[in-house]
Amino acid sequence: MNTSLGTAWDSVFEYVVRRVALLRNARKRLAEQDAAKGKRAFDENQFDEATRWYSSAVSLDSGNFQHLLSLGQAYYFQERYDEAENCFRRILNLNFNHRDAISWLGYTLHTLSFNKQSPALRNEAIYWYFRSLEISNLDVKIHSNLIVALYDNERYEDAISAGERALDLSLDDGMLRLYLAYAYYIMGNIETATVHSRRALELNPNSAAVHRLLGDLARTREDYGVAGEYFQKAVELDSKDMHALLQLGIVHWKLGRTAEFLKESQRARVLAQANSDSENLKLAYWNEGWAHYILGNWRESIQASENALEIDDKVATLHFNLGLALLHVGESTRARFEYDRGLGLNDVGALTGEAIPELQEALAKSPDLDLAAATEILNQLQEHYARTTQELHDKALARGQTK
Repeated sequence: MNTSLGTAWDSVFEYVVRRVALLRNARKRLAEQDAAKGKRAFDENQFDEATRWYSSAVSLDSGNFQHLLSLGQAYYFQERYDEAENCFRRILNLNFNHRDAISWLGYTLHTLSFNKQSPALRNEAIYWYFRSLEISNLDVKIHSNLIVALYDNERYEDAISAGERALDLSLDDGMLRLYLAYAYYIMGNIETATVHSRRALELNPNSAAVHRLLGDLARTREDYGVAGEYFQKAVELDSKDMHALLQLGIVHWKLGRTAEFLKESQRARVLAQANSDSENLKLAYWNEGWAHYILGNWRESIQASENALEIDDKVATLHFNLGLALLHVGESTRARFEYDRGLGLNDVGALTGEAIPELQEALAKSPDLDLAAATEILNQLQEHYARTTQELHDKALARGQTK
């Protein structure tokens, strides 16, 4: 009796095991079918549809890493980064060395770091990029993203080291070269930055960012003609590239093309207004004000400088520019006020590089100036500079830094 009962229970157990196995296999087959539908949708950039099918595949076969990875990728391209992060972390909780999950977690955290303005998230992305390279160091995309993340966290020397290591492995990529060039540029190595920028241009000739950087490098070398060509090309490739547009105007100024300087400054101002971009709007008004000043359009110069100062009144040069234009229209009291405000910001570079020499030039070339007021202000600027430099010298002596 007991033997028969035991045999019966064994049979039931075997039946249950077989049924469970059949159901499990059926669920896996269904999951594969749903995943295939998800892949077709994904390949057609129908990420909402892909997410629906991959989610079904994961619910049917939660232990399949590929389904979970694909779901995370679909979430990523939907810009649902928190959900994507969760998918990749679920894989890594079960397999810490899953390279694709490691790489995609790095990409996701890197993207989130921009959205959330979080250097901490970017540092975690850097960690996962390094983990990925420990498993396989021949993925140029990982190397490139690592350099970008290091650069964006202002770890310029680390970015250079990472970039040079990638090049030592005979890996080459437009983004890698571009950010390696950025890092060398920030570190003041213009020659090496130019070499990498030119290689980036060979790899990606239609990149506005590369043309913009080459323009910056040429401008730094004071090769304004070449800089203008690069900035012009950057604007042609990306009409919303504010930096290139503003710099193109400045290059025209340096080359004595004041009308073009004004035109590009006004163009930048319109674009910044359309984009509600206050920082670049300030710079556009700043440039526009100075272009009008050079052309002798005193009232227009005053208005543009005032507009810039409404956005940011902590820029000494803007106060000095406004004061200078006010002197030309006989508003000496207001001019003194603006020069005083500029001095109060303690920008020695703006004082010696712009305020003093520009007022000296105006006194020498502009008969319409209020000579007494302009001379008085110039003396005030020079006295302020002498007093400031003496104070700096005294502080240095007190610290034992000057013999």
